Amino acid sequence: MRTSITKAQRQTAAASELIVLCQTMTSDGHLGDEEVIALRDWLATHRESDLPAIAFLTKTVEMILADGKVTPAERLALYEAIETVLPPDIRVSVKGARVMADRIAKNEQRMALEAERKELSRDFAVETWDFPVAGVMFEGRADVSRRYAREGDVTYLIRDRRNRHSRHAIEVRLTNGMQVGFVPEEHAVDIAPLLDSGDRHGATIKILWKWEGGDIPIPIVVASIFRSDATRPDALLESDVPAAQKAILFPPSSPAPRRTTSNMKLLAGGVGAFVLIIVLLVGFGGTPDVPPSMSPSTLAAAIKFRALLDNHREDDTERQATFRKILTNRRFRCDRITKTAMRERGSWSVTCSPFGVFAIQFNEAGSLVKAERAGKR
Repeated sequence: MRTSITKAQRQTAAASELIVLCQTMTSDGHLGDEEVIALRDWLATHRESDLPAIAFLTKTVEMILADGKVTPAERLALYEAIETVLPPDIRVSVKGARVMADRIAKNEQRMALEAERKELSRDFAVETWDFPVAGVMFEGRADVSRRYAREGDVTYLIRDRRNRHSRHAIEVRLTNGMQVGFVPEEHAVDIAPLLDSGDRHGATIKILWKWEGGDIPIPIVVASIFRSDATRPDALLESDVPAAQKAILFPPSSPAPRRTTSNMKLLAGGVGAFVLIIVLLVGFGGTPDVPPSMSPSTLAAAIKFRALLDNHREDDTERQATFRKILTNRRFRCDRITKTAMRERGSWSVTCSPFGVFAIQFNEAGSLVKAERAGKR
């Protein structure tokens, strides 16, 4: 049986009222609870009408309201039932309103999901790198790494925009503000533009690596870049990086003693030479073969130099450069070493304060055969 309102039926009062009611209810493309109740009440007052549309809608509403609640699917079924009973010319506009409302609702839902996803993703790392810190062996940074770097420590990335070697240079700093090295160039070219654009970063020392036989720990750093609006506490801005601090390589030197008489200077020199001999004997486990007539100061310089020979087995050219670098270090208090003009292998001229210049010679077996004062400083 046909349920839609015909042209003839539209002339009746009941059909005209039903059409107006349905158009009003569906004007926004959505059926609310109040509108469903209003339709139920109107159908109840016109139950005796012989209009097929009324009977069809009454049955649909009773089924929907049987459990006392209206689900989204039931709401849609009632809306489609209303479309069915309306005349074709009115049905088109009512259906169009529903389709438009459904499209808007789905678009709003999609935008809400995107906003939620964006809110959640802003604390996710944009990208992560894993690299050994570069340049640790230069400018005293090896000592900084050895003294202050620890596995699991937070590190900081800060652009070095005045670096004359690379326009992508990025320092790696410790929490005390001391620089331990740089981000390797192959990674810096990717990270630097992100830091320059205001993105946040987070970095930690994963492990401290030492090559076989080496004693300098190389920090292996894991670094991540986050969006500028990240809220996680470990996502840092450039302004959060500790201020640069100059590396403290050695403790400050003790103040020099006041000068007294020449006798006091001689006494101090003798005591110093004696203490040095004792320290070297204990530290290196004995003395080389030395002539019994060797003076204490000459013996001290010889033992010191022999210990350095034991620790460095390069050829003569490399040994001379290595010894010069080591002996100029103020920890050793020896500030010049030169190869003598003598042709014998193992002959060296050493300037070692406060003792003066010494000619020191070793035989092929490495035993000391000559150690004598060659002149005063």
